Amino acid sequence: MDLNKSITFAEGVDTSEVLPQVEKLLEDGWVLNEEGNGLKKRFHFNTFTKVMDFGICIAIKSKRVNHHPELTLKAGTVDAFWTTHVPPGLSMKDVRMANYCEDAARDMVIPVEQSQAMDCSSRG
Repeated sequence: MDLNKSITFAEGVDTSEVLPQVEKLLEDGWVLNEEGNGLKKRFHFNTFTKVMDFGICIAIKSKRVNHHPELTLKAGTVDAFWTTHVPPGLSMKDVRMANYCEDAARDMVIPVEQSQAMDCSSRG
């Protein structure tokens, strides 16, 4: 598969700089959305507090760099989606923030495998 043809890049993106980083993110479990203009991943945590910690960590960094994701927080999981709206497409901002999510999950919050994630249906 030609990854370069699968991605809709934002205008002005240096694909030679972005593509290697996108490839690494895909190896780390990120996927391109159907339109090829964004990156998404589900992170798993064993407590709701860790879910919230991760969400707040991403929110603070997002505010600082003025680039905001779609985040869906549930008991045990956080879905993160990064795309650029102006100009539309995948940009270095999305790649940087996806990398930040990886770092935050690994270094600050400590994600777990899906089988270890909190599941409200299993609680009394």
